[in-house]
Amino acid sequence: MKNLDERKENEKPIRTLLPNALHFQRGVQNIRVRDMEVELPLHAKKGSTSERDYTNVQRAWWDAIKACYDSVHNCPQRMPLEMRIMGSSEITMAPQRNHKLGTCAIEILTLKVVADIWEPYAQQVLNKWASYKDNDNNPVVIRPHWAKEWYPYNIDGKPWIEKLKNDTYKNEIAEFKGLLAAVGKLHGWTLADLKKTFSNEKIAKAALLSLKQQALSPLTTQLNSELLLKLEVFDIITTIDPNARTTNIGSRQELLIYYRELCGAGYSMLFSILVYLNSEGKINFIKADTCVLILTGSRRGHGV
Repeated sequence: MKNLDERKENEKPIRTLLPNALHFQRGVQNIRVRDMEVELPLHAKKGSTSERDYTNVQRAWWDAIKACYDSVHNCPQRMPLEMRIMGSSEITMAPQRNHKLGTCAIEILTLKVVADIWEPYAQQVLNKWASYKDNDNNPVVIRPHWAKEWYPYNIDGKPWIEKLKNDTYKNEIAEFKGLLAAVGKLHGWTLADLKKTFSNEKIAKAALLSLKQQALSPLTTQLNSELLLKLEVFDIITTIDPNARTTNIGSRQELLIYYRELCGAGYSMLFSILVYLNSEGKINFIKADTCVLILTGSRRGHGV
């Protein structure tokens, strides 16, 4: 409990949900770590379509614990095993997308100082997590937490990035690029512009910003400039400046369509759009110290 934030007698107590209090501990942001996390879909029990089966959740938990004890001679994992159960997501590139019964997010961590022995161990754990099947004997499709480790690892003996690009996210990548192309067409930029500004080696290999324009989906063809200017900026703007105002923007519900479809592009792109909207008089904010973006459906703070 000493890791939790201290509050003096004259200070206002911090109130939050217990999982948040335990997860975001004092000083943890100062520790350099290696971190691999996967998202497993929850599936139904045999003979049911709605009752969750947690068997693979238990397997993932205990397989990771067993791997840790099996490697006690050099202890590659020197920080906790963490797991949480989440819902589904409608965001195009979210690893929780279409997990109707929910998602198990499980991760292993270690200290930066043992990086030389970490990857073989993490690969061993990943092999276990990738081996599970559901009650119909179908392989459980795991997806990475995009902000953590996934790039150096293999699935079925091949680079994970290749499986993500050609199988797991094949349809989502095409949809995502189609959405970006639709937005760019209305504002005078292309996927080539995005690639030049935001791409890196990993994004390029994942084909997220290839130069080939994708065919537009029925959803994107319905979007018009009015809808594209509707961002879910309420949380972002009020975080930047509690006194900020939003003007000429529709209801909170109306703001979802553009934000949900575009958020996978990253907070830098979103912040650029906010600046544009501000210059056009669509929104009004003063400071730009913090930008809150919901990359995978949960709030995360990013410095700007």
